[in-house]
Amino acid sequence: MEEPPEEETRPSLAVPLSYRQVWDFDENGLAAVYDGQGWGLIDQEGNEVLECAYDYIHEFSNGYAVVELEGFYGLVTILGELAVQPEWEDAFYFSEGLLPVCRNGKYGFIDLAGNEIIPLQYDDAYPFTEGYAVVISNEGSFFIDNEGQRVSPVYEEAYSFSDGLAPVMQNGKWGYVDASFELVIPCNYDDADFFTQGYAVVRKGARYCVIDAAGNEVSPLANKIWLQENAYAMLELNGYLGLYDLVEQGYLITPQYRDSYLFSEGVMPVTLDGIVWYYVDEDNRPAIPGEFDLALPFREGIAPVMQNGYYGLIDQDGNVISEFQWDYAGPCKNGMVAVEKDGWWGFLKIPKH
Repeated sequence: MEEPPEEETRPSLAVPLSYRQVWDFDENGLAAVYDGQGWGLIDQEGNEVLECAYDYIHEFSNGYAVVELEGFYGLVTILGELAVQPEWEDAFYFSEGLLPVCRNGKYGFIDLAGNEIIPLQYDDAYPFTEGYAVVISNEGSFFIDNEGQRVSPVYEEAYSFSDGLAPVMQNGKWGYVDASFELVIPCNYDDADFFTQGYAVVRKGARYCVIDAAGNEVSPLANKIWLQENAYAMLELNGYLGLYDLVEQGYLITPQYRDSYLFSEGVMPVTLDGIVWYYVDEDNRPAIPGEFDLALPFREGIAPVMQNGYYGLIDQDGNVISEFQWDYAGPCKNGMVAVEKDGWWGFLKIPKH
């Protein structure tokens, strides 16, 4: 393993260990934190943007986050200002100018001014994606447009659109419709996930495979499948993990590892025996110097790894940039890493971010 870098290139504790729970920093430069009494928001210098007074804060979507307070839901901005008062029985992500909300057990949509744009008349409602939202009534699930007009048939179940396709269930089986609500991938599957980067994981009986947007099955059947970057997928087969190329439709790494985490930034953390972890590239060659008790995926050029029961951080050359002293260290998100020691959480700031 390489020697630690000079002090000026090492992470610094930008947010002291003063919280009982934290979420990672997001692209807005904010992190949700819990001080033992309530949830709030801080910036990357540790300044309080939103007082720790809420029961929970959900992740931001389009510049707004749902907050919970005494059993009711509202919406805050990235400036920590209330956009929608916490007066709703439920709320979901704000998207495409509308927020799904619930009152008296019925769901509809409001705008940021609190105006009821689509009446509260459904048993459930999900956020708008790609121009449509899934709503549920006693008839079943169907899609509406942003004026509240039904635009699709009724399905037994339906999920939101992604990559121009939406999973729907008919006669107990799942398939996909396009934006004109034509069934373009037949309902032949026992479960179906969202499309991402042109691929989706579907289940056939007890096993899974990957399909492309044309409905072609582009992977072997496996016990579990996780989609990765670069049109790769991690497949678990009979207790062993490998890496599969969905474009070439062949294994890059045949299933041989007892455990692994996601392929990220050109490398994958793996273990053959569940004890010693290291990193390999897509050709299954050792990629990062060092062996560890646990190795986690790289994010922004940094990875958390464990030795002798403590977490540290390494860079892509194998340099230890934060010593093995933490009870936990999370992924690098927007230049910040959440760390925990003796039940208290704070954040390291990574240099050059």
